[in-house]
Parts: sequence; structure tokens; C-alpha cells
Amino acid sequence: SSDPRSIFQDDNQFKLEAEVALQEALLVKRKEANQLEFDTKMQQIAAQIYSNESVLDYIIHLADKMEQVGQISLSVRYREQLLRLSKAHALVSGRDFISPDDVQAMFAPSVRHRLHRMESNARQAAVEDALGQVALP
Repeated sequence: SSDPRSIFQDDNQFKLEAEVALQEALLVKRKEANQLEFDTKMQQIAAQIYSNESVLDYIIHLADKMEQVGQISLSVRYREQLLRLSKAHALVSGRDFISPDDVQAMFAPSVRHRLHRMESNARQAAVEDALGQVALP
């Protein structure tokens, strides 16, 4: 009768390969944990980005105008999300405050999917229309 472990040719070889696979799995888990830690830290830093009253009003007016132009309803939570996205954009741009440019950069990507019932061209036109009708602070 043959030894069932003979398919691994050498028991030490099997142990070594198992150890390497385990170390690789642990490394992947460690990288995922580090990424999560990094993401969490970046979110905390972005939350501290300064936003003055006029830019906050701009976000509110832009969302209000989009509701009219796109005939959709945008929640308070959407407005908060646009603020968070604008802060993240400012952070990535190397600033410690948000500007109307940050809001505009994040507006189209954040609202486009909410206009899913519109044709692509109409969706883009609605976003541009809202941006064009709200005065910059």
C-alpha cells in the first residue's frame, strides 16, 4: 500500500508550501487592514476641511436647482454627501478648505446616477443647466 502523503513527494515540501501560502494570506489581510486604516484616517482628515458659509449655501442652492431642472428629489443626506465629496476633493487637491471648484467637480458625478431616467445628453444638459443657473459665491 502506498503512503497517501506521497502525492506531495516530501512532507517537508508540503509544510513549506503551506507556510508560504499562509504567510501570503496574512500579508494580504495586513494590506487590507492597512488600507482600511488609511481610508479611515483620510476620512477623518477630510472631515476637518474648512467650508465657509457661502460654499455651504452654494451646495444647498445647487441641489435645489437640480431638483427643479432634473425634476428629482435630493435629500438632505445627498447635500451632506456632496459636502463630504467636496472636502475630499479639496484634500486631494492639497487644500485645507473647499472652494466652489471642488463642489462643481463633485457635483456631476454625485448627481448623474440620480438622473437615470433621462437620456445621456439630457442628463448632461440638466447638470450643466443647474451649474449655470446658480451664482458662484
